[in-house]
Amino acid sequence: MMDSTKDSEAETSQPKRRRVERQKPEKISTEDWEALQTRTENYKTTKKLQKPPLDFDGWMRERDLCRDKKNDPEFQSDHFLFNIAFFCNTNRLWDVVTRELQAAIEDLPKKEQVVIIFLLRMAGSSREQEKPGRSGAAGIKAHMENLPEYIKTMPFTGRKTYRAVLNRKELSIIYDTVAEELASLDRCASLDNASDKIVAAIREAGEKHAEELSDTKHNTERKLDFHPMQIACDLFTLGLVKLDDNGCDCPSATGSRAGLKHVMRWENNLAATTIKSLAEATGREPHEVQTSLCEYNKYVKWWNGSANYKPR
Repeated sequence: MMDSTKDSEAETSQPKRRRVERQKPEKISTEDWEALQTRTENYKTTKKLQKPPLDFDGWMRERDLCRDKKNDPEFQSDHFLFNIAFFCNTNRLWDVVTRELQAAIEDLPKKEQVVIIFLLRMAGSSREQEKPGRSGAAGIKAHMENLPEYIKTMPFTGRKTYRAVLNRKELSIIYDTVAEELASLDRCASLDNASDKIVAAIREAGEKHAEELSDTKHNTERKLDFHPMQIACDLFTLGLVKLDDNGCDCPSATGSRAGLKHVMRWENNLAATTIKSLAEATGREPHEVQTSLCEYNKYVKWWNGSANYKPR
């Protein structure tokens, strides 16, 4: 096992996040902007979320419409957040990062495919062309012959993403063992089952390499949910692992669980108590629903002003 000693203050201390007071974007009417400010102030007082204009199915339809119209300079969504905020696609294969990943692993042996997926998602998933100096899948692939050294200086995306799970040194030690285990997977019961197997592989690798990891600041008992689920979705979406059940009762990812709670609270007509029932009600694939629930949670929070939206 990795050393369970608490991280040093220097390793874990993070500056307190402050809300950024944004100016009104051009692509939003004064009326919509003032209404957003009013909802923001209301949330600060009540800490209660109001039901937004779009239900979950409506959000998915509007996101798909925006994707279809993305090259139309005249198109503007009737729902202002889609014009100013960034939402992931309802289908992972439509995302730029996933398409880059798919191109990078094409024709590689399965273990090398898993290595690239694992490192990309544990480190973040930058788009190389948008963030110079951050490697993306193609950058990882280019350094396959000397990965342990490359990982030690590998660019990470997100707000200290790796510090929440594994740091560079830990990744450089355990990645091969984890990849070996995951490459042996051909079929899992569900996405949640695949995610659980990924978590188990990481923790078992920590035990196997305990001596090498004895001086690290982290431990494999840290909370692992978001990153393994992203890896599980990649393994399934890109055809490396088949699922006996393409759905699940309750999503394991925090954002998706929050999105499902919104649906259950406001959309009794859908009788949506599980991913499966919501997929049936919306006519979508369960894995699309699981991905979109996280984005719907963002939509609810951003519309209410309980969190700052991520600008496009």
